[in-house]
Amino acid sequence: MAPTRERRPGILTQEETDSSRQETNQGQRIKAVAEMYPLPALETLDLAYRLTSSSEIWVHKLASGGRGNEERWIPVASPFGVTALLCIADSEDAYGLRVLVQDMDGQPRAVDFDRAELAPPHATEVRGRLLEAGLRIQADGDSIVLQVLKAARPSNRIIVVSRPGWHWLPDPVFVTPAGEVIGAPDNVHLQLAAGVKPPERVARSGTEEGSKAAITAAVTAENCPHWILGAMASFAGVLVDLTQSETCGINESGDTSLGKTTSQQIGVSAWSSPNQSAGGLLKSMRATENAVEVLARDSSGTLLALDETAHADGKMIGRMIYSLAADAGKSRMRPDSSLRRPYNWSTYLFLSGEKGLEQKVRDDGGQWTGGMAVRVPDVDVSGVNAAVAPHTIDAIKQILVHYGHAGPAFVRALVASRLHREPDLLKERITTTARALAGEGAHSAKLRAAIPFAFPAVGGALAQEFGILPREANVAGAVKWAWERFCDSADALALDPAKLAVVNIRQYIAERWDVTIKDVKALSGINNREAVGWYDQDTVYLPTNSIVAAAGGVLKEQRIVAALDQGGHLSRRGGLKRIAIRWVPKIGRVDCYALRRSQYGRTDNDVEPEQVRVVAGND
Repeated sequence: MAPTRERRPGILTQEETDSSRQETNQGQRIKAVAEMYPLPALETLDLAYRLTSSSEIWVHKLASGGRGNEERWIPVASPFGVTALLCIADSEDAYGLRVLVQDMDGQPRAVDFDRAELAPPHATEVRGRLLEAGLRIQADGDSIVLQVLKAARPSNRIIVVSRPGWHWLPDPVFVTPAGEVIGAPDNVHLQLAAGVKPPERVARSGTEEGSKAAITAAVTAENCPHWILGAMASFAGVLVDLTQSETCGINESGDTSLGKTTSQQIGVSAWSSPNQSAGGLLKSMRATENAVEVLARDSSGTLLALDETAHADGKMIGRMIYSLAADAGKSRMRPDSSLRRPYNWSTYLFLSGEKGLEQKVRDDGGQWTGGMAVRVPDVDVSGVNAAVAPHTIDAIKQILVHYGHAGPAFVRALVASRLHREPDLLKERITTTARALAGEGAHSAKLRAAIPFAFPAVGGALAQEFGILPREANVAGAVKWAWERFCDSADALALDPAKLAVVNIRQYIAERWDVTIKDVKALSGINNREAVGWYDQDTVYLPTNSIVAAAGGVLKEQRIVAALDQGGHLSRRGGLKRIAIRWVPKIGRVDCYALRRSQYGRTDNDVEPEQVRVVAGND
């Protein structure tokens, strides 16, 4: 039998040494977790970080019960802590909390929210966001987490804003989508809310030199003014927000493969990844109206690019244009009947699609109005270079690698020149540019329609002065091209509602000629029940109750009739004080407007297109 080794006093065995070292390591791990995810002290509840049976560190609560009413520690949640009290500067200094959650990969992830979100029953939205960030719970962890959040009052205070763009504190300070703060004094510490700030890989990549080289390739490509327009649009939102103007923008339309999406990618590359699937500022138009509000907030002060209007209903697009121009989202109620704070934004809108907006809205049963046309004018890109050299395309594609530099550089240059303190001066420059585009003596609607072109024009010119856009880019030429394209489009008709009403009435009559608008001479023995109008040798008769529908609803009846009377469109009146006639020959007593057939209907002298082609062929 082997002799046993005697243990000397004060000397630990190997097993005891390993156990002591393990306890020390566990203690250090728990201490590190507790420091990173601080738990506020609750008088009614004992909480502590401890090891679970699977050697994970979780929040445990001290509970009593069971056999002998003994106390025991029960795991309730993975690590979380309240790290800062937020003062939300652009929400009337409302309070919020920054919660740090250990995600599923063991990494810290910040979640910001208003304290008001803890009020609704069970704080469903807050719990959902914490779970989305990776928080794990068991037992009554739900209620314990909410108790902790409601009671927390961290000493660390942070001023945050809920959207990028300009903020007045009281001087203008700019916050980029990446969270960079530009123009703030040393004693102002400002941050972008965690839920709005994108990951670093989405906000910035590559170098400023690489970005500039790619943009230079785009804006100097032969016969591609729409790409110059996209590069200028990068800086338009900065000026829209700084001058506190309403959100406006443009829509690029035309056949596929003309570079409309590339134009949008060039624009957003100044601020974020231009890859639509990466989570940057370029988004698909396949979104709900509520979702567009969030996208507008996240792009405030920069560029809201929505690709492919074909994905959306035309009626929704019409409503969206007005809601985006309002710079504020819908008012919504909480479950306790109190109002939520609406989303706010001020940005520049850049849409694209194969159809013009007027055609898209009308095709889907909507009504195109002058208010839509002046806020988001349509630019038809047909005729641009559709066969750009491959080496140029390869150079432009470098924006997928180098992005997020030009936008912040523009703002820094604006601040360095102190122009950010002269918003009125910039607004006057923008208005002057719009007046020059619209032409001398232009009516107010045309001048308003020029404003969405003036913002990128001034932004592009400033970017050239700052050395961000190359001097060889024909900024003025691109803006002039885009403006002329808009003025020649059907969308621009909405700027003159009286003229649009006449055009719509002509179309209304042409579509129904000899179908429901019938010849009074041929009515003998014919069912007249479906008729919506009549005509004779010199007049087209439209009932007074259908004139608004015939005009497309663009004007009230009184203004439509005044335009018809003053423009010489009527063959006769009902009297000195009455425009409508009260009798239609061979029909009877019907209140109608008598329109000249020579202007609104077919005449015996009309030549069909087929006849014209035959005559030309004989010649």
